[in-house]
Amino acid sequence: MKKAVLQAIYQSFTSWAEQFSVSCRKGCALCCTRDVLVSAVEAEIIIDHISGQNMEAWLVAKLQCDLPRTRPSSTINEYAQACLSGIELDPSPASNGGICPFLENNRCSIYSVRPFSCRSFASVAVCKPGSSAVIPPYYLSAVEAVNQIIEHLSQRYFWGNMLHLVYLLAQQKTTTADTDYPENKKRLLLAQTSCLTAQPLPGFLICEEDFSYVEPLIRQIFSAQLKGRSIEDILNNR
Repeated sequence: MKKAVLQAIYQSFTSWAEQFSVSCRKGCALCCTRDVLVSAVEAEIIIDHISGQNMEAWLVAKLQCDLPRTRPSSTINEYAQACLSGIELDPSPASNGGICPFLENNRCSIYSVRPFSCRSFASVAVCKPGSSAVIPPYYLSAVEAVNQIIEHLSQRYFWGNMLHLVYLLAQQKTTTADTDYPENKKRLLLAQTSCLTAQPLPGFLICEEDFSYVEPLIRQIFSAQLKGRSIEDILNNR
């Protein structure tokens, strides 16, 4: 059910984002770094896809890259909870840099199952090395709100860098797991200790000037139906 809910969230966001004329095209890969944060549900979808294609050996080769050495300071919902409680936290996740190992010839090799962090990254102007993406502030507010909903969907499960979560699930769900060697045990420990736990949604962090743009998207997500239940009811266990 969680995977179906996630797909419904993706569809709602894609529909909402059609109002933007983005400059992103196939082969534009400046944003494809190792700084991708995902939920456990998103990582499971990636693993399911790779297993379904009998590409476990390919995945092992991809994950031979150095796993990120830093961890986020907080989840998105932890940060939101702190802000709503008047507590100051560092809003910036730790940066790992480097090119995403799933990037091949400037194209995403897992594009059909890419996580929301990748789906939502966009720019209305062509990006150049050293420049930043150009996008309206309310678009960023919408992305943050959707990220909060996705984290809520995976609450109590791992949340963190995509490579950490995919590595962990590859050890659990595929036939390629191998922790017999000291180096593999170190990598597993690094992945485990670098992940945080997804938290429930404490409330949205949407500034007043962005609300009128973002509220229709949230309403669309919550009202979407799956097997006769709304996403809002499913998320609230009703």
